[in-house]
Amino acid sequence: MRKILFVDDNKIFRKQLSSILCRLERFELVEFEFGKDLVDYYRQQTEHEQDSNVILIDCVMSDMSGFETLKNIISINDNASVAMMTGKSPRNVRDGIKLGVKSFIWKPFDAENIMGVLNDILSNQL
Repeated sequence: MRKILFVDDNKIFRKQLSSILCRLERFELVEFEFGKDLVDYYRQQTEHEQDSNVILIDCVMSDMSGFETLKNIISINDNASVAMMTGKSPRNVRDGIKLGVKSFIWKPFDAENIMGVLNDILSNQL
């Protein structure tokens, strides 16, 4: 089963995202409060597991920024399927694009946006 790994240091946003993602029975959800924990978990996975994951990273976090988290994930696997979560900040979008992010999930969360991003990522993984 594919996994969605997501990190957000805001408990309310993690609960909202988890609630939306739980409706998708084709994924196992693994949530993290801190970017470092996501990176450590990802590093321990096999290459096959890494390639089948979808990773959602909040741009602004307290321990390690979403962009630092992204850089660490890419250093492990430059083919990682990542979307960034942001409150529609033009700067976050610009910085994410510079790092190779192709998909963004907007806050506040909208199920249609999330589903569209996941469908795009999954169609590119095939």
